[in-house]
Formats: sequence, structure tokens, C-alpha cells
Amino acid sequence: MWFADAVGLPLVTVRRYDPDPTPPAAAADRAPAPRRRRPPRLDPAFRQPWLDVARLRARLDRDAVVLESVVTGGRGVALLAGTVLVAAAAEKRVTVRLTVDSWRSYVDVPAAEVPSGRPGTHLFAFDVAPDAAGSGGVGGPGGGVEFAVKYEYRAHSGADWTERWDNNDARNYTMSATW
Repeated sequence: MWFADAVGLPLVTVRRYDPDPTPPAAAADRAPAPRRRRPPRLDPAFRQPWLDVARLRARLDRDAVVLESVVTGGRGVALLAGTVLVAAAAEKRVTVRLTVDSWRSYVDVPAAEVPSGRPGTHLFAFDVAPDAAGSGGVGGPGGGVEFAVKYEYRAHSGADWTERWDNNDARNYTMSATW
């Protein structure tokens, strides 16, 4: 079970754990479970776009897509989560493309539209689970996660799809890993 904020990002995850059904004597005979490696903490290596509203709006007007914010999850809940603003269109889809190995491989994560209350724009939210990103490689070559946002849209159902990217002005968005 989980609870979400106004844009659909997780606030709290509640997990129920049942007690170990194995009696204590039998539990002592088992080999110790291997320790899971704790995921790294990821910190943005860029200034959060929402901190400069005028620049955010100018980039949205220029590019039709802009990352609004990104946060990192704690304790393995999510590798990262964020919101993306896009210009209004009849049909649209937003995808976050990310890599943990300097683009030798990547994964595309779809974002979901959420209510925004902003006229002329639409808001999308995404979250990336550690296993979806192959986060075992986080902190290896490249030292974290790089990502960019892809926005595909069309004016009406018969029109061709148009593709736009927000790649942090050709630098990609980078989250630095700290162990």
C-alpha cells in the first residue's frame, strides 16, 4: 500500500511483515541470509529546474518539454522520481531514458499524466525502480545515473508524431551516486 501527494509521487510506503513462521530452533540451523547491498544515495548534479520559474517557462515555450523536478527515493523505494511539464497537445506521451553505464545500455521508463491545474500545459510524473534501471551498476563507471526526457505528441489522431527532448541543454541530467 502507498500514499501519494497531489502529483502522484509517493509520500509513504507501508509494508506489512509477517513474523518468521520457522521455530527458533530451526532458524538457528539455517545459514545466515546474504546481506543486501544498500542502494546509493543519488544527488542531482544540476540545479533543480523548478527553482527558476522564469527559465522553466521559457524552456517550456522553446522546447515544448522540460523536466520540472526530480527527487531520489530512500531505502530502495525508488531510484528516482520526478515531474515533467509539456505543452498541450491532443495526443502525447512522455518517456524518461536513463543509463547507469554511460549509455552502453539504457532503459525507457514511461511517465503518467497527472492533474496539474496549469492552463496550456500538462504534467507527467515518473518513478524509476532500482531493478528497472539495473541499479547494480550505479556508482560504477560514470558514477551515477544520466537521463533525458522524450516528449512525443501530435495535434490530432491522423497527424504524424513529433518528437522533442529535454536533455538539459545537451548535457543530460546527471545524478551522482554517494555510497
